[in-house]
Amino acid sequence: RRQHLSQDEVWNLLRRGQLVGRTSRGKVLVYESIGAAAIANPAPTPTRQPSEGDLPPLEFGATTPPSDALQGATSAGFPGTPNAIVSLEDSGLPQSTELALLLDHLSLAKEENREILRLTQDTLTKLSAMTDAVVQMKDEVIKSKDVQLAALREALEHKDRTMAQLLQEKEDLEILNRTLGTALGNAAGPGQE
Repeated sequence: RRQHLSQDEVWNLLRRGQLVGRTSRGKVLVYESIGAAAIANPAPTPTRQPSEGDLPPLEFGATTPPSDALQGATSAGFPGTPNAIVSLEDSGLPQSTELALLLDHLSLAKEENREILRLTQDTLTKLSAMTDAVVQMKDEVIKSKDVQLAALREALEHKDRTMAQLLQEKEDLEILNRTLGTALGNAAGPGQE
């Protein structure tokens, strides 16, 4: 049988550590595996704040980048894979729902970042493929234009040669016409006089 709680009651139970939940895309997800018995008999919340001795030291040396030092401290404090949520009793840290929620949130952020990186890589791959296709189409258009230009140049050269040949024939005909006119004029002229 499900226990119906108001939104305020759920928030109060989350704040007191009697319910475990996390946020995902702007929504609060409450884990259902914590039953009514856990709500009725909540685990005692820690009364002390963690001191510096409870957390692994973060050492940033000249040779160690901060991200590597932080990763080493995280690995030392929480054995196992970075995305796994470990039992807080095993880690030696005080039990804290907030810490469990923080670890869960960090693992979700890492997964979301990986998803964003994967989507970005996919987008870049598709963009690269489309760019290659556009460049190939542009090269084909340039080749086609080069072929058309070569054909037009050849046609123009053929017309220029034809025009030069016709002009030469016209000059030859004019010279022949003048020569014939002069020869006819000379032949007709002495007999008429």
